[in-house]
Amino acid sequence: DAFPEIPTEFILGQNYPNPFNDGTVIPFALPIEAKVSVTIYDVRGRVVDELVNGKTYFAGQHKLNWLARGRSSGIYFCHMQFGDMYLTKKMILLR
Repeated sequence: DAFPEIPTEFILGQNYPNPFNDGTVIPFALPIEAKVSVTIYDVRGRVVDELVNGKTYFAGQHKLNWLARGRSSGIYFCHMQFGDMYLTKKMILLR
């Protein structure tokens, strides 16, 4: 796997595949149990999807799937919040 089993920091991995066509996997890892929120934004900063909102995850590696059905080609941003920490990755949707 991409991360240590129990990481020493919060990690938002790059989605794969990237670019993607219909769906993509978003890996992340937590050093401690934490409430996680994951929101997808378009290039204009508009919310297009909310994958998780305040869900508690155990320490370790995790993956989320995003199905971008009905979305147009372009750049999207995966924004992840762990408590007061924020991480963002750019994703490219190609139709």
